[in-house]
Amino acid sequence: ISEAMKKVWLQVLFLSVSLVLVIGLIQKLRSSSGWVDKLGLAFYGAETAHQLDWCHTRVVEIKAPSRYRIFQEGMKWFKSDLEKGTRAELGFIPVEKWFSNYCRLVVQGKTEGLATDLQADEGNKDLLATVAFVDGSSSEFREVGPELFTWNDTTFRSSELKKALDDLKELPVVGGSEVGEAPGH
Repeated sequence: ISEAMKKVWLQVLFLSVSLVLVIGLIQKLRSSSGWVDKLGLAFYGAETAHQLDWCHTRVVEIKAPSRYRIFQEGMKWFKSDLEKGTRAELGFIPVEKWFSNYCRLVVQGKTEGLATDLQADEGNKDLLATVAFVDGSSSEFREVGPELFTWNDTTFRSSELKKALDDLKELPVVGGSEVGEAPGH
């Protein structure tokens, strides 16, 4: 066998071993509980059991009944305080940071399908927020028990959801933009 042929076979062997190692590593990461989260890896289309990704497309409005409404007009974000009757412009970057922090919630006990049964009992749930998306669809976060929530047909436990909604209400306004919502403002 010539020297060139030995070199080709050595390269093929090296590439084959590398491919097997990479495939083995991917399988190990997918099957090992928590490895994907710990390493900060997310495989396309893979959803870990400990996360709820509720931003399936761009959000245009979040409304917490009787409290506040966060919405986008053009490229600007606004907050209407429904209790005080005020409206103020929010900083674009803090709003986008909020979405990057909370569009994927850390949850426990995520269950598909149970939410439909829980929603049949209207007296047993509190509407926390209605979320409207750019595609015209909307969904609701409801609390059905202590730290037990529903989103579409998913039931989950989360200590993070209420903190997210509280943080949303406290986003900083752009200086001097707060005005009453009376006609002419």
